[in-house]
Amino acid sequence: MKNQVLFNALVSANLVKREEGEKLLTEANDTQKNLEDIILGRNLLSEIDLAKLKASVLKIPYKKIDPETITEDLFRLIPRETMQSYRMVPLSRDKNLLVVGMADPDNVSAEEALRFLAKQARVTLGVYVVTQSDVTLALKRFSPFGEEIQAAVKSIASKSGDNLSFSQRLVKLDEGLASSTSDAPIIRIIASLLKEAVASRASDIHIEPQRDKTRVRFRIEGDLEEYSALPPELSQSMVARVKVLSNMRLDETRIPQDGRFRTVIFEKEIDFIKN
Repeated sequence: MKNQVLFNALVSANLVKREEGEKLLTEANDTQKNLEDIILGRNLLSEIDLAKLKASVLKIPYKKIDPETITEDLFRLIPRETMQSYRMVPLSRDKNLLVVGMADPDNVSAEEALRFLAKQARVTLGVYVVTQSDVTLALKRFSPFGEEIQAAVKSIASKSGDNLSFSQRLVKLDEGLASSTSDAPIIRIIASLLKEAVASRASDIHIEPQRDKTRVRFRIEGDLEEYSALPPELSQSMVARVKVLSNMRLDETRIPQDGRFRTVIFEKEIDFIKN
């Protein structure tokens, strides 16, 4: 939803005072951020209340998603990257009617993508306003991340006979993904992890090596939430891959290093900072 439209709705509904809203609107426009993201980031309004407000303005009903009701066949009706990029998820299909939940139903690009998919599938569309958190939960239910982990574990297990450490072996990592190399599973894991973080609107990613697991946590709206617990043997490989992307020294483990890289995820340029 456009910043000005959301500002007007917030003031009209007496959810924020005009003066406070004008400051937030100015900040959003100056920093080129969504007013919605600023409001949620500062806990000025709950995600559900904000979704209901958008639903009222757009005259589209709000719906709470139950991810367990979404079948795999239903989920496959829309490409995963389209769902992640445009923050949508299929909710049900009844004959020729496909019902979709959208966090941004007034996004013109999302509308065009959905109409194109509906035309291909020869269905009419029904739309609900949903929260981004519910979209994320639905996407997580069918996340390919587990398959990438299994592939990485198998690859590493097949290399158990060599005498190279993980960090030594990963010195040869390339920026691109070559499926024929033994490093491909780790490359896919990190790529998948970054996409999941962006889809979850996380501000930080924590990769934490522990004795019995490699814990991955996302910071979402200020809170650290555990996203996944991976096999402990993957930690060094994952950290090394991030170092390669960030143009950091792989052989330096005693002194903290800072690095950064930029990539395109869901048609947006995203900056990642390693520290």
